[in-house]
Amino acid sequence: MHNKLFSLNLGVTSCPSCNKAEIADRYGVLTLLEHEKEEKDMLIRDQVIEQSLVSSPFKQDFINEIKLVSIYVQQTDTLLFAKLRKDSVTFSPHMLASLAVMLFVLVANIDNTTEELRKNKIFETFDGFHLSGHVMQLIQTTDEFDCGFRCLRNQHCRSYNSKDTGGTIYGKTICQLNNQTRLTAPDFFKPTPGFTYFEKAVKGWHLSYPGRSCKDILESEDSVGDGEYWIDPEGNGKSLKVYCDMTTAGGGWLLIFNGVIDDNSSLAQITTQDDYRKIGDFQSKALILTNNAFFELRKHLAFRQLRFHCYKPGVRTFHVATIANSTGESVIRYFTGQVGEFPKASGSFTRLPGDNSLLALRPADWGMEGPRFKPFVKLRMDSVTFSPYMLASLAVMLFVLVTNIDNTTEELQKNKIFETFDGFHLSGHVMELIQTTDEFDCGLRCLRNQHCRSYNTMDTGDNMYGKTICQLNNQTRLTAPDFFKPTPGFTYFEKAVKGWHSSHPGRSCKDILESEDCVGDGEYWIDPEGNGKSLKVYCDMTTAGGGWLLIFNMVIDRSGPLPPLTPQDDYRKIGDFQSKALILTNNAFFELRKHLAFRQLRFHCYKPGVRTFHVVTIANSTGESVVRYFTGQVEEFPKASGSFTRLPGDNSLLALRPADWGYENGTYKVGKWSHQGTKALWDHAAFILYSAH
Repeated sequence: MHNKLFSLNLGVTSCPSCNKAEIADRYGVLTLLEHEKEEKDMLIRDQVIEQSLVSSPFKQDFINEIKLVSIYVQQTDTLLFAKLRKDSVTFSPHMLASLAVMLFVLVANIDNTTEELRKNKIFETFDGFHLSGHVMQLIQTTDEFDCGFRCLRNQHCRSYNSKDTGGTIYGKTICQLNNQTRLTAPDFFKPTPGFTYFEKAVKGWHLSYPGRSCKDILESEDSVGDGEYWIDPEGNGKSLKVYCDMTTAGGGWLLIFNGVIDDNSSLAQITTQDDYRKIGDFQSKALILTNNAFFELRKHLAFRQLRFHCYKPGVRTFHVATIANSTGESVIRYFTGQVGEFPKASGSFTRLPGDNSLLALRPADWGMEGPRFKPFVKLRMDSVTFSPYMLASLAVMLFVLVTNIDNTTEELQKNKIFETFDGFHLSGHVMELIQTTDEFDCGLRCLRNQHCRSYNTMDTGDNMYGKTICQLNNQTRLTAPDFFKPTPGFTYFEKAVKGWHSSHPGRSCKDILESEDCVGDGEYWIDPEGNGKSLKVYCDMTTAGGGWLLIFNMVIDRSGPLPPLTPQDDYRKIGDFQSKALILTNNAFFELRKHLAFRQLRFHCYKPGVRTFHVVTIANSTGESVVRYFTGQVEEFPKASGSFTRLPGDNSLLALRPADWGYENGTYKVGKWSHQGTKALWDHAAFILYSAH
């Protein structure tokens, strides 16, 4: 889950009934007229740069290297908002005359600064320096801080150059996003007066800054796909370059075995390695570790799975992964030399995409405790022998992959649980019919399919191929009760899907998103207090990382008398998200925070075809002061500059001039949120005196 400034978000949408095309039409990016040509030119330039990146020799080399791989281990004030005066609401006629206005206030619970630092979103600064020749995007921002956040949100950005132009009305800082750093392109890093160079610490891109593992690099959001990365499994500063598969089966896999046999004579050239650090020789066609080396690697990375990929081109592919349970664990312990007992095959692995082998279909026939062949490489001291039945005259490539994955307890926490109903069957909603080895294999296929909500199985008694009929359903007995009926011979399994029903809510929108049970923007059930009192809410699962909960919704579609707007003192009123007058009091807002501990607010206010204000507070101490102020925890007006970042679609003057915000002690333009005498998100939350936005 699949990039990301936020770890726990709450969000909104403007039009629950709109489809994506309609939403795009309503929210189309609006451009300031004064800069329309400039921004258009900049857009064209950015597209050219992006095109050159796509076709660059660097990328082609990267792709070519991938082919060598084999094995892995895993605002009189103009108001922006409505002003509440006791039981009535007044608006600035300058802003609202004949205008339709919609306000979204969104809350997000994100990683705090410490967690962000842990993910290595850190910039090292070099005043008076500049990296040339690798600028992939040139933009104007409010300051170097805003430029930095744009770099953080761009997965290809590795560093940036900034220069203060002295302007104050629009973007006063030249911001150049680079796709290289001073370490990867040292000849282009030179002294340049007036510029400041910021380098993003990117895990795995250089030996001086390795990840602990491929999975660590993937989770830090610094991966750029399959390829070479630097890791330091022992954390002792001795980095090594390895090959990471960042796409297959969730990504984060480390290549540790690579055996390529393209003729019979190649067998003699294979020698096992007793040092796990030999995995750095991943381009070799004979990369094989001894059990001792394999065990040493596990001591440092504590991996919980093996993945095997063996194929003869155009004929057969064996592609399986051991399961993260006790049976799968026994396989790992055996091949790392921790136990001597042969591990059970059935129930220890799952088939992966591309597997078409008879071997994976018949685990009951595996093994060699008698005269039968063993279908894996057998290690004998310093030599390797193969079953001739398996390898005779074949071109074979073996991949063994290991990843440090969530254990079974964490998987249960993510609600990958099935409730069983023997003798029942859900009809009319089968989206895929397949044959599997058993009901357990069918369940794993359902888990890997985000649209699968339940499944039906029936044992056919055929032991040769797939003996179990497996039907994957996109509904459940709760969502389609008329289709759930007794059917002898079948067993029905229901996947606990967070947020789809009041009986199984998520704790928040973010919780549902991270459980991988979300199916896009829309209605979901949550239980913020965890007391069994679920409520249906609206979650935005796509904007700015997703997981946002809609808590405010104001729509003013006329300039005459306003519809009744009464703030609600109960946070559970967010369930009335289809209302055009959903507003919470500070007390209700604070109550919600006690249960969800959110760390961000996101604002979206627009006049169709004219202007959009779209910002989010930053998860730092300055942004936290905004959240604490509007939830009634503190009285001090929060500072505006440095407390928020602009989001896609924002074209407001307001967001460009935070230094001119606010009113305090009889003075306007104090650079702060809110207006003295008011303290609510709908009442002068952000404004500039005598200015349209």
